[in-house]
Amino acid sequence: MEVIVCCLHENVFYAYYIISAGLGEDIIERSLGDLNGFVEHLEEYKIAGKIYAVNVLDAGLVKNQSVFQKAYDMGYSI
Repeated sequence: MEVIVCCLHENVFYAYYIISAGLGEDIIERSLGDLNGFVEHLEEYKIAGKIYAVNVLDAGLVKNQSVFQKAYDMGYSI
């Protein structure tokens, strides 16, 4: 699952990446290269947060991981 939350505030594009996958963090980071390239072409941008829930293969497994609270806090701050 991949969730990209974007918002525009005072002419700055903010991107938040929330990723869960049955992969390691290094593989997820490499796969986001194209998305990072797109965001970097915007005039004013900031990648405001990245959360990776790695090695998650089944629904609900992130509820018991620290990334669950991080995702909540990130969403609340938007």
